[in-house]
Parts: sequence; structure tokens; C-alpha cells
Amino acid sequence: MSEQDGLLSSRANASYSATAGPHSGAAEAATVTFNSVRYSLLIRRGPPCCFPPERKEILLGVSGVFQPGMNAVLGPTGSGKSSLLDVIAGRKNPQNLTGTILINGEPPPKNFKCVSGYVVQEDVVMGTLTVRENLLFSAALRLPASVSRYDRGRRVAELLDQLGLTGVADSRIGTQLTRGVSGGERRRTSIGMELIASPKVLFLDEPTTGLDASTANSVMRILRNISRRGTTIIFSIHQPRYEIFKTFDSLTLLSKGQIVYHGDSVTSLDYFQRLGYVCEMHNNPLDFYMDILSGDARPTEVDSAAAKVNFDHQDSVQGWLVATYQGSEVWRDVNARIAPVLEAFSNRQMRGYRPQSTANNPTYQTSFFRQLAVVSQRATKNLLRNPQTSIAQLVLNVLFSVLVGLIYLQIPADTISGVQNRVGVFFFTTMNMVFGNMGALELFLHERTIFVHESVSGYYRVSVYFLAKVFCDLIPMRLVPLMLYSPISYFMIGLNPRLDKFFVYFLNLLLVSMAGSSLAFFLSATVSVFAIATIFLALSFVFMMVFAGLLVNVSTMGEWLSWAKYLSIFRYSMNALSINEMKDLQFCNETANICFDLGNKYLSDQGIPYENEIDLWINEIALGGFIFGFLVLAYVQLRRSGKFR
Repeated sequence: MSEQDGLLSSRANASYSATAGPHSGAAEAATVTFNSVRYSLLIRRGPPCCFPPERKEILLGVSGVFQPGMNAVLGPTGSGKSSLLDVIAGRKNPQNLTGTILINGEPPPKNFKCVSGYVVQEDVVMGTLTVRENLLFSAALRLPASVSRYDRGRRVAELLDQLGLTGVADSRIGTQLTRGVSGGERRRTSIGMELIASPKVLFLDEPTTGLDASTANSVMRILRNISRRGTTIIFSIHQPRYEIFKTFDSLTLLSKGQIVYHGDSVTSLDYFQRLGYVCEMHNNPLDFYMDILSGDARPTEVDSAAAKVNFDHQDSVQGWLVATYQGSEVWRDVNARIAPVLEAFSNRQMRGYRPQSTANNPTYQTSFFRQLAVVSQRATKNLLRNPQTSIAQLVLNVLFSVLVGLIYLQIPADTISGVQNRVGVFFFTTMNMVFGNMGALELFLHERTIFVHESVSGYYRVSVYFLAKVFCDLIPMRLVPLMLYSPISYFMIGLNPRLDKFFVYFLNLLLVSMAGSSLAFFLSATVSVFAIATIFLALSFVFMMVFAGLLVNVSTMGEWLSWAKYLSIFRYSMNALSINEMKDLQFCNETANICFDLGNKYLSDQGIPYENEIDLWINEIALGGFIFGFLVLAYVQLRRSGKFR
């Protein structure tokens, strides 16, 4: 054993019960029973007009028992390992699910996600935070509000020591741009965030993926020691080393959604040897099992039943393995453990038993406002520790405002050319405010995996995350750059110097910027591929730009197309800026020595209502409506994303 493995193992041996704290005790033991579980999905293989959806069976009536300890689920890619974990953890749509799942003989509570832990295959931790800050974030949301800040800190310190992370506790996880902790330390941090609440059941999807053999072994040793304190650990895994195999208590082998073995890991070799499959010396048993499931390994001794199997055809081998398992002593032992649990539950139902009411089910551990404060604090830290984007946006806005100011420097207010230049300024500025928010697509795309995991795991409400993103990311990243852009451009251009006119100019640019970024936020919550979201957003902006009133006079359009002007945030921005600057503004022809209301004439020619004061504010209200509408749609999409995996 390496020095690092020894250190981690010794730390992992430290018992929860040896440390103080309201949540440092061992988790209550939980036995998971599942019977005849079937899970399917509707798959569409072409356009809806031509190809009706087909139902694909993922799990085909699997049954078994997971007791406290290390419960491994093994199988080839596509065998249903992750789906089995998700189904038991309540992370799949129940409409596609049949069968019975019981926790200690009872149906899982409605918010089972709040009393269980789930470590996904990808490490979903905030890269700009330190290891300690990520664990404190989980503790602040997943421990009851009655737990003091001191006790939460002590609980985090215990986990840091137990997981061997004390040395890197104050190191940042790392992002794509900044180097952070190692892969094994990231994985242990992910595990620690789930262990904060001392879950009854801990699920892990491929916990050793992306780790070298030594680090993977260290992680599994830690999990084994945690399981020895009463936690039921259920994990999927893909071809681990033999040292990891020795940490298993039970082994479940899946092939195409069916179980071919479910029992003690130590007796699995004897079971397959009785079928004629003999594992050679020095061969990893788990690699040997994968060869059996894929049909690459053949029994050395073929009995009468196996003689009828076509070992050159994988489906034939799978069918024989499933049928053999269902007629074996191993299955009878599993069924003997399942039957009394199902019978007791059925008897309670016949006596009028009903599951506990929703009011008694575990709910979020913290209040809405507590969650909002914690998530907002993290969003602010993430924004401040990612200065590249924010600083670049500030610098570009200052440079662009100076450039616009120099191009349109002190436009004269008493010449006819002032109309053209002012309209050009308004169009140029509006286009900058709208297209400058293409970067808002990253508001959710880069955090999608983190949000989905934390929302499904019961860290916080979807509304909390939504409001934190709006108030701590969306608004500040639009407001602060605009506070630099507006005064520089406005007074360099030489627009109306009245303070109320400048206020309308600033408000209009803020609203149009928020409208553009809100549309980007909605698309980022709807489309998971950045390139596709960018195309949709760019096309939407170009469509709106055509109907702004500068490229095409919207008053001359036919009725069949004129309705599109109401969908253009460019048009409302241009209208408001034009009314604000040009209403009642006198322009003079120096040659003819005549002055007249050319500003009002321009507004009339463009079909822009301007006579009443409300005409200006209707455009601002419309921009506010776009903001509200896009944000509501974004929230709806967030709720859909955070419901099931």
C-alpha cells in the first residue's frame, strides 16, 4: 500500500461516533427492496410527422435487496446500471416506471432525495470555490436550520479529515481556465457534499471514472469504511481492479436490463464455476464477468442445458444466463428475503394502511430565504472569482462608448443631418446592447449539470436558484457596464443635456439589455448545446432588427407581415430613444434660413406615436414585458430541467 493510501485509510477509519456534533453520528441503517421493477422510455427515431414514438425497455422486471454495506452494480455499457440507481433514488419519471420499491419495508418518502445522497458520474462542484467552501455550502443547505454555524463548521472539518482533504481544504476546485485540485480530490469532495447530511442511502454512479487505479482504490476504501457504520452504499462501476472487488459486499450483474446474478460477491465465483465458467488464476473476476456477459467467455464444462445455447450469439447467452439465475439457489435466497417484506407491506395495505402524509415526509431542511441567501452568496463569489468575463465586458463597453462618441462627436442639433446621425446612433447603440448579451447564454449552460444535480438532490428550490441568478448575475452584469457606457457615449455624442432625458436614455438601454439577456437566459435553459443556442439567439436578434424601423419602414409593410413589429425589442428601443431625443426638437436649414419641427416630422413619417407623454413609456413598458415574459419562460424551463435526470 502506498503512503497516500495508508494515510487515507487511517483517516477513513475514524468513526463518526467518535466525534461530537449533532450530525456526526452514523446514518440510520436502511434496507432497499425492489421487486419486478420495469422502466421504459419513448424513443422517437425521426420527425414526429413520419415516425411514431417507440417504447424502449430499459429495465425488464428486476428484483433484489440492497442491505447496509457495499452494493455494486456491474454490467456492460447500456445494461441499465445507471437507470437502476436513478429509479431507486427517485430520479426517473414515475410515469415510465412499474414495480415496487421499499425502504425498510415502507414506500420511499416523497422527498426521499432529501434523506439520501447521490454522487453523479461527473464531479458537480463549483470550480471557483475551495474544497471547504463547497462542503460548507452543502452543510448550510442540507443540515437543519437548528444546527449552528459552529457545528456545521465542525461537521465539515470532520469530513475533511475523514476524506483525506484537510491538506487541500482551502484550495479551489479549479475551472477550465484555472488549475485546481486533483481528480481524486474532486471526487472525494463530491462524495463529502453528499455525506454532510449523514444519508441513509448513498448512491454513486461510476465513482471511479476518470481516476487512476491507485486513486480509485483509495476512494473505494473510504466508501467501504463509511458503509461499515451502517450506510447502505449502492454504486454502479465498470471493470474495476481486483483490490476494489474485494471491498464489495454484494454484487449485481446486469445485461440488457435483466439480472444475471444478484448475491454475495464472495460466492459469485462459485456460482459461475457451477455453470462451467472457470476464472483462471491471476485473472480479475470482474473482467471475467464482463467477458461472460459479452459472450466472449465460454463454459469449459457444458451441461445439458448449456449445450443448447448458441454461444456465438450474445442474446442466446444472455437468455440462458437469466433463465439459469432465476432457477438457481441464489435467486431463491433473494426471493426469500423479498417475499416477507412484500407480504408485510401488503398486509398493512389490506388493513387500511396508508403511507405517511406529505406533511410528515422529510422536506427541505432550510427555509426559502435561507436558501436564497446561501445560493446568492455562492453566485456572487463565483462572479467575483471569474474576473475575466466581467473585466473584459467593462473594458469593451468603455472602449465602445468612446468609439461611438468619437464617430458621432457632438452631433449638431440645428441641421437636417442631425436626424440621420441621431437615428444611426440609436440603432448602433441598441444593436450593441442586444448583441452584446450573446454571452448571457453561459448564464445556465455552464452550470446546467450542477443545477440539475443539486435541485434533484434537494439542496434548494428551483425558484431560489432562478432568483439568485437574476439578482446576483443577470442584473449586475448588465447594470455595471451600462453605468460606464451611458454617460460617456451620451455626452460625447451631444444628445439633449437635460437630466430627465439622460435618465430615459439610461433606463432604455438597461431595459433593452435586460430583454436581450433574458431571451439568452431562456434559450440557455432550453437548449443544452451551446452552438445550437447561439444560432437560435442570433437568428432571433436578426429577425427583431429587421423590424426596428430603420432598415424597413414598418408603416409601409403589408398587414400580413406588419404584426412582426410587435415582437421586436429593437423597435421599442428605437421608438423610445427617438421620442426622447427628437420630440419638439427644432432643426434648421442654414441655406434657407428656416427652422421647423423636423424631429416631429420624422416621428410622424416613421409612424411613431409621440403626441402624449404615455407614448414614450408604452415602449419602455413593452421592453419590461419582454423581460418578464422571457424570465418566466426561463423559470419554467429550469423547473423542467430540475425535475428528473
